[in-house]
Amino acid sequence: MCFKKSIKVIFMQQVKNKSKFFFALLAACAFVLGACNREFEDTPATAALAKPGGSSLGDIVNNDTAYSFFKALVAKAGPLAPALSNTGLELTAFIPNNNSFRAFGVPSVAVVGTNFSQAAAVAITNYAVTPQLLPLEKIPTTFPNLQSPTLLNPTAGTPAFSPFVSLSIFPSKRATAAWVNNIPLVATNIIASNGIVHVPAVLVIPPSATLWSKISTDPDMTYFRAAVIRGDSGQVGTARFDSLLNLPIGPNFTVFVPTNVAFQQILTAQITGALIAQGMSPADAAATATALASTPTVFANPLLARVLTPQTVKGLVVYHILGVRAFSVNLPTTATPVPTLLNSAVPSHPGVVLNASFTGPSVSAATVKGAANATPSNLLINPAPAGTSDQHYLNGVLHKINQVLRPQ
Repeated sequence: MCFKKSIKVIFMQQVKNKSKFFFALLAACAFVLGACNREFEDTPATAALAKPGGSSLGDIVNNDTAYSFFKALVAKAGPLAPALSNTGLELTAFIPNNNSFRAFGVPSVAVVGTNFSQAAAVAITNYAVTPQLLPLEKIPTTFPNLQSPTLLNPTAGTPAFSPFVSLSIFPSKRATAAWVNNIPLVATNIIASNGIVHVPAVLVIPPSATLWSKISTDPDMTYFRAAVIRGDSGQVGTARFDSLLNLPIGPNFTVFVPTNVAFQQILTAQITGALIAQGMSPADAAATATALASTPTVFANPLLARVLTPQTVKGLVVYHILGVRAFSVNLPTTATPVPTLLNSAVPSHPGVVLNASFTGPSVSAATVKGAANATPSNLLINPAPAGTSDQHYLNGVLHKINQVLRPQ
């Protein structure tokens, strides 16, 4: 029997006998999304602050030479200066000091003036300030982390301008450390007459692209991208996950993306097992499975269409997505079950189990475990820009992992 005919016969028998292929566990589920941004959280009322010498945030930036780099950035931006000096406001400013700029690769004030455009200066300075008063003791230690609006309106200057839109920052805290997004705070609770300053270790840069812009172009995410496209078959508009993952405003996701190798490994193993169950020799089954799983087109292969249905594959995709934004530093330090988007369709599902280990203020290891995975999957820790963890986008955070999460 030729190779092509062998594949057809085996999989027609498999469908006829209703063999339980790994991905066929969620067929007939309807997926209802609950992934929009949470409402900005109310923080408990803060007692009136002492006003040392009447110094405003603007006074601190203008007069303390430790912030001369940020002062130059504010001068280039322009629009933020009045807010920092307005004593009628109560703000929290995550202001980088000069060492924070140097840690980011900016060696001097002169470089601030030449290397940052006005648009970049506006974005960075406004993203550093939230109109909520957040002394350190009011930043919670719970998961998920706090979501706070900033003064940065990404629709400003565009035809789609809305005064009610702002990008968010995500402060969080442990017993001995605090962060904004995933950046450690090196100084906290510097009191001004109109707010509080917390100092991040490096510049906090606002996101400028969507999750889908990364998923659709990363050469190590082609299987996950193919799975999203297969799950979207027959859907339109925001019922499509490629559309939701491309919305710059609204959704608030954490996406755990298995590497291509992780997909190849599990697909090969599952297809091999299914073929052996249908009577193929182990050697021939392994060869056939390896060929089928060797490219992302496995999700569109007509021989697998009855088992890799759009609903089934969408179930797998949504199991890799949380409806909240979670940087690695926000993950619990003890193994904790957390719901995924799959829980929108199956409320009783146990979700995934998250766990992180710290060395000082940094995450040294983190895992996410699927309900049917024998072992947890590792987050590939590398939070640098264009790294593999803590990749920050307009509509969420992305972490690469080394296993496909199995929901059942």
